[in-house]
Amino acid sequence: STYMNGASGMNTVYFDKASISAGTGSVGMALTGVITGLSQQNYPRIASSGNAVAVVWKQIVNSADQCVLRFTNNIANGFPAAYDTVDLNDITNADVALSDGNIFVVWEDDASGTVKYRTGTYTTPSGIINTSTQNQYINIYPNPVSDILKISGNNFNSAELFSATGEKVFTVENKFSDSDIVVSTLPTGIYFLKIISGEFVSTQKVIVMR
Repeated sequence: STYMNGASGMNTVYFDKASISAGTGSVGMALTGVITGLSQQNYPRIASSGNAVAVVWKQIVNSADQCVLRFTNNIANGFPAAYDTVDLNDITNADVALSDGNIFVVWEDDASGTVKYRTGTYTTPSGIINTSTQNQYINIYPNPVSDILKISGNNFNSAELFSATGEKVFTVENKFSDSDIVVSTLPTGIYFLKIISGEFVSTQKVIVMR
């Protein structure tokens, strides 16, 4: 399965995939820069809705627990440089969900023995619609994918594949229904496929696995 790892003294959070039997993974993609006083990062989770993407994880900085969040309402522009601190102290696990312009973060609080949560809202950039609307017209498969990602459905103008950090790794211009994207040379991990069809734009999460 796909997981994120920030261990081994690296002051970053990583997307990565590992074989359970082999115990090794591919090179990850950094989500943060160096954090002064950082000693641990773990339990990261990712969620997406349309073009919006959120990543939440626990970290320890200067011996203090932090539940932190990185969020963008348009992954095509990448993540902002800074992350938000959701809560401090006595944090075990954290998770995040996105739905219809709402963001939900939950985490375990060891001090009170309860699960806490915070909610917020975000706006969708003009010209971008929710993926669920466009999914009925454009289909991508297989997903997860290891070799060739296929796009089928109504006519679309272009498709762009972005890494989790917002780097464009593939572009295809198209005026017909079907197209292929070769992903066999890409590192394993989570990507986002942005499809432009007329005035509509949709984004779908793609998992590249070996």
